[in-house]
Amino acid sequence: MEKHSPKHNHGALPQKEWVIFRRPGTQNWSVRFSLPGQGQIRVSLRTRDESEANKLAAKTYYAALTRAEAGLDARAKTVAQVVEEYVKAKPLKKTHKAFLHRYVVDFCGRKEASHLTTRTLSGFVPWRKTYWITGPGKDIPLITYIRAGKTISRAPQRIQPSDSTLVWEMNILRKFVTYCRDHGYVAALPSLERVRAQDNARPSFSNDEIQRLHSKAFQRIIEAQDHPRVKFDRTMLYAYIGIMVGSGMRPTEAQKMKWGDVLGFDVTKKLDGQKVTLRVFGKNRSREFIPQDTVLPNLDMIWTVQKASWNRKPTAEDFLFADEAGNMVKSYNASLNALLEACNLKKDFRGVMRSSYSFRHYYITHMLNQKVDIFDVARNCGTSVDMIERFYSHVTLEAIRDRLRPKANSF
Repeated sequence: MEKHSPKHNHGALPQKEWVIFRRPGTQNWSVRFSLPGQGQIRVSLRTRDESEANKLAAKTYYAALTRAEAGLDARAKTVAQVVEEYVKAKPLKKTHKAFLHRYVVDFCGRKEASHLTTRTLSGFVPWRKTYWITGPGKDIPLITYIRAGKTISRAPQRIQPSDSTLVWEMNILRKFVTYCRDHGYVAALPSLERVRAQDNARPSFSNDEIQRLHSKAFQRIIEAQDHPRVKFDRTMLYAYIGIMVGSGMRPTEAQKMKWGDVLGFDVTKKLDGQKVTLRVFGKNRSREFIPQDTVLPNLDMIWTVQKASWNRKPTAEDFLFADEAGNMVKSYNASLNALLEACNLKKDFRGVMRSSYSFRHYYITHMLNQKVDIFDVARNCGTSVDMIERFYSHVTLEAIRDRLRPKANSF
């Protein structure tokens, strides 16, 4: 049973305001009180001294009363505690959780959630920019995380985050402080600094570079004739590049594509004249689009190599980009990086790293340079005209070169 103090407030306040007590099995005092609309509140005072406990009880009670009168939750929680509550309440990605735990908790985790105001958060972006250079992260030798059940450690990059990274992180922080506002931890939604990422041209390829990449990829298939598994992987990479170049779909869309999403393709008929439509699934939606005819021989190549490896015909439920066991291939990054290195094409002329997304950028660039209407390109790629104009302005300008150089009235 709880043991109540007979002299809980030294006569300073009416006895009904609060009660201090000891829970069974502990020598420390706790305080109990109720507030309108907040229910009963119990807080450990973390002291064995009864006199000290009464002082802390008064402080705790009035702090809770002040928060309640301001429309906040009377139960004081630290930012770290609210972060834990938030990640349990929301289906967040691992990267979102990692950001909240490392940066938000490190920035103000021990302080009460009511500390999250426009003024205090105004220092977050400058603090974040120097975190790994001169801030708290400078003394962290390794970052440890779990991937596919394995513990992985790597040295952190001691650089300032890019503007695009900051934009992404501030969006996560904005959602978190909105949760704090909606659950009564802050009185008003703080105004966060808006970071705008620079609209730099995306890393792509020239036509000659694509030819060089494809030629090298085919050569590597021939070199692997005596190694069936390596030959399978390299054949799949070769076809993957051809399909990505000829379709412009996102790598995340290609990853989930199944043979049933390849509409109009018939391996028993001549490839010439087949009208194929591809169906992909993105975030909470799907779309269909028209690829170039150049994807047809690559589809036929994948069908043939999978049939031989699996000793059966691929079905509508099989993944298009699958391994020798028929499992979905989550990424071709490792083999693609090796191929790019072999062709000396890992970076573009600006020194920007290329990736599987660069095939999408090549497709959009190629279509615009072929004077395909920008609205048609945007619709087929599942993006907006605004996005294309922002990131491919150099290409759209090239597409109207002739209009900018009239033959008559020369200077």
